[in-house]
Amino acid sequence: MPRAILTVNIAWNSNQWKCPNINDFYNRNNYGFQFVRTVGFGYEWWNFDDVPNGNYYWDNVKQINTTKLPHNPDNWYYGYFENKEKLPQNFINKHPYQPNNLNNGGIIVFISRNIYDEKFYFVGLYYDAFFLHDGSRSYYICDDIDNLCDCLLYAIVKNMQTNNTDNPMFNQYNNCPNNPNHKIIRNIIGKKELSFVLDNPVPITPGNINIEGFGQAPFSYGLDRNPRLLVDLLCKALISNTHSLILVNKITKILSTYDPYNNVFRQS
Repeated sequence: MPRAILTVNIAWNSNQWKCPNINDFYNRNNYGFQFVRTVGFGYEWWNFDDVPNGNYYWDNVKQINTTKLPHNPDNWYYGYFENKEKLPQNFINKHPYQPNNLNNGGIIVFISRNIYDEKFYFVGLYYDAFFLHDGSRSYYICDDIDNLCDCLLYAIVKNMQTNNTDNPMFNQYNNCPNNPNHKIIRNIIGKKELSFVLDNPVPITPGNINIEGFGQAPFSYGLDRNPRLLVDLLCKALISNTHSLILVNKITKILSTYDPYNNVFRQS
C-alpha cells in the first residue's frame, strides 16, 4: 500500500523546532500566523524536541486526553501543525490513528517561511506519521492555552528584560517544571527512526511541492499527487546535509522505499 503524503506549513523556528528562540519572539510580527503574532510562539516549535531528555517534563505528556498512551512515547516525535479545524481526511483515511497498531503510517512533510529572508523551505518530515484523530474528534495533548502563555512565555521574557539577560535559547518548561498543568498542544506523531529535521533546509517554490501558491492553506496534497517531487526534495536535502551521517542514513532509507515504476513510497 502506498504511503499518503501530507504537506503542512508550520511557523518558522530558528532552533530547529526543538525549543523556542528569543529572537523569533522579538520578531513575532513577521509571522503570517496570527496566533504566533499574538502570543509569541507556535506549538510546532517543539516538533523535533527529542524527549525524554527534552525541553519539558515528559511524564506530564505521556497521556492523551487523560488516557495513557498505549505505545512508547519515547520512540516518537509528538508535534503540531495549525489545521484550522480542518481535518486532513484523505490522510486519516489511509493512515487511521489506531493506538494499538501504529504500523505503516504516512509521511508528513514540513515547509516553513523563514521570517528573516521571507523565503519558503522544506525543513523536515515525519515518517510513519499519524494525525491524532478517532474519526469523530481530534486527540490533543494539551492544557489551558492562557495558562501556558501567561505563566510561561511572557513571564520568561519579562524576567529576561528585568535582569538584562538575552539568552538566544530558552526553555519554557524548566521555568515551571513542577506544574503538571502546562503542556504543549500536539496533534501529530512521527516515528523517530526515520523522521528528521534538516540542518540545512532546502529552499522551495510552490512548483516544488505541486501547488499553485503558498497562500494560507494549512495543508496540501500536492506531493501526494506526485511523490516524485518528494524524491527531488530528498535528493536536494541529501546534497546539502552530507555532513550529518544520521541525516544521510535516514534520507537514504526513505528514498529506498520509493517505487519509481508506480511513483509511490511503499509501506515496508
